[in-house]
Amino acid sequence: MPRFRIISEVQRLTFFLPSFLSLHQVNNDLKGAHEYAVKASELVDAATPFLQEIVDRGDGDGDTRRYLEQIAPLRLRCHRMVGQLLAALGDLPGCEAEFRLATEKFPTDPGAWQMLARILEVQGKTDETRQIKEKLQAIIAAAAASVIQ
Repeated sequence: MPRFRIISEVQRLTFFLPSFLSLHQVNNDLKGAHEYAVKASELVDAATPFLQEIVDRGDGDGDTRRYLEQIAPLRLRCHRMVGQLLAALGDLPGCEAEFRLATEKFPTDPGAWQMLARILEVQGKTDETRQIKEKLQAIIAAAAASVIQ
């Protein structure tokens, strides 16, 4: 897929992703929603280096910079949606794997760790849930401390 097309798709995705996935869920097409969320994730991953390259070269306009700034929150949203859809489809191990990936890519994001803790708890993995919740509290405390300083 050409670079321009990928960037254009990310721009569209940023705007339409929540509505499109909600539409699938309302129509009980969880499998279709999951496929779309996975495709969206792949697209965001493919666009990130192109957007970064444009900004690094100084060629990007304000919109390009804004889209690059939205990549991390958008990617985290994709992880959340894919994981939730996997859980709704009954694939708890797949959901856990998706949320683990989110914590690897976003190790300081409390939301990623919260998602992982929830799915571990649902699966009855109490020891690991406790460890993850402790880590989550440490991340929150560190974030609070950095705000205070």
